[in-house]
Amino acid sequence: MWAEKIMFKDMKKEDLNQLGLMLKKTEADIRMSIPQKMLEDLAVSQAGNIFSVNAEDEAEGRASLDDINETLRLMVDSTVQSMAREKYLTLNGDQIDTAISLKNNQLKLNGKTLQNEPEPDFDEGGMVSEPQH
Repeated sequence: MWAEKIMFKDMKKEDLNQLGLMLKKTEADIRMSIPQKMLEDLAVSQAGNIFSVNAEDEAEGRASLDDINETLRLMVDSTVQSMAREKYLTLNGDQIDTAISLKNNQLKLNGKTLQNEPEPDFDEGGMVSEPQH
């Protein structure tokens, strides 16, 4: 990974306490290349502090940290493949390449504005079955 340009325009000390203001005053152009395996290992490493396996479940073969780690690797791969299809990044073998740009509070990957997908509507009523009478 190498940074080509990161600038802060009219940044004030108090801006550092508000992410929105800080991002609004930040301009960056970065080209990045990282092995997918490194990204997967980072996800597994970070998630290791979140997930745990009950010793009884592991002894009975119901769950293991290896299962969790493999699931995380598959999730990273799925995300990478999806972002490649949407042209946010480019895959070169096992390397992930992208150009990151931040300007006017707008984040672009490979020149394409990163769009947040809307959160799905959540209806608890559909999750809980009604008691049968």
